Parts: sequence; structure tokens; C-alpha cells
Amino acid sequence: MIGRIFRQAELHPSLIVGGIVAELGTGATLGRRLSDCGSRRIRSSFLAMFPTIAVVLNIEPDHLDCYDGIDDLKNAFLTYINRVPFYGSAIVSADDPNIASLRSKFNRPMSRSDFRRTPTTGP
Repeated sequence: MIGRIFRQAELHPSLIVGGIVAELGTGATLGRRLSDCGSRRIRSSFLAMFPTIAVVLNIEPDHLDCYDGIDDLKNAFLTYINRVPFYGSAIVSADDPNIASLRSKFNRPMSRSDFRRTPTTGP
């Protein structure tokens, strides 16, 4: 979704997603400016990334076969979000109870939105 927004805004993003994007016929493109990387949570592959902006819309208990339970999965997301540098930002959903349970542990700039109200900044 983020990559599509970037493409429609003609920002020429680099994209890496966990599957084939029908309109592109591929799961990756090399752009000129921004990057959108939709990594899979399987085997914590997303922890190999160090994003400047991290967007986390939900933490769902799928792929628990690769984790020691929901707490292990949530800790993986916490590690990912806290890898955002001080000049970056984490954008998280205010609707997801698993994200909400981690909010006090975020140590990076953060914006959250429930997509129905005005976004807020901070913990």
C-alpha cells in the first residue's frame, strides 16, 4: 500500500514486498528515491532491516511456528521499531492491541493513528 502511494505520487520508490505485485509483475523494483520494504515476519527476516521509517499496522499471531509464542513475536516487532534512528519515525496503528501493549517500550520517535481521527505524535 505504501509503495503504491509512493508510485502514484511519482516518487520513484524502490520496493521489496513479500509476494508478486500484480500491477508490477514482480515483488521488487529499483527506484530513485524512497524505499518500501514489506518484509515477512517468517523467521524474523524483517529484523535484518534497519528502516528510517517503520510502518507497523498490526501484529497478528500468524507464523507462530517461527516464534516461541505471541510475546516472542511482539518482542521481534519491538526490536524492529527501536532500530529506527533518532532522525526517523515509527508509524504505528493505534487500533492494534498488540502494538498498544508495546507502546511504553518504544524508544524512537513515533506517530500513531487509528485512521479515523487525527494522528498523534509521541508514546
